[in-house]
Amino acid sequence: MRKMSSDKAVKKNVNRADPKSFKTDMLSCPHCGNKLFYDPNQKKLLRAVPGTSAEKGFSLEQAVADLKTEQSRADERFREAMEAENRRKTALSGLFEKSLKEAGKDPRPPVRPFDFD
Repeated sequence: MRKMSSDKAVKKNVNRADPKSFKTDMLSCPHCGNKLFYDPNQKKLLRAVPGTSAEKGFSLEQAVADLKTEQSRADERFREAMEAENRRKTALSGLFEKSLKEAGKDPRPPVRPFDFD
């Protein structure tokens, strides 16, 4: 077993020293225009080069307008989720009432945990 762990350690050191194993990918963020340099071997972000606002082409007024529309969409999604939750609550309440009435009509006594012993 000792030989196996030392082989792994040697292999790791060789990979780090080997310039062929050093690979960097460059990604561009579609939202902010930043250029991100990523090393897939180390699984780390090496550096980020900020993009300029001229590259993106947005103005401050456009950013404010986008923020307002995004807020209105979020409010609409929240309202829809609240309505769905209220419908679900009403449906479950109806099912509970129905089950409660059926349980009241059953002539058998309820099962007690002591009956299983």
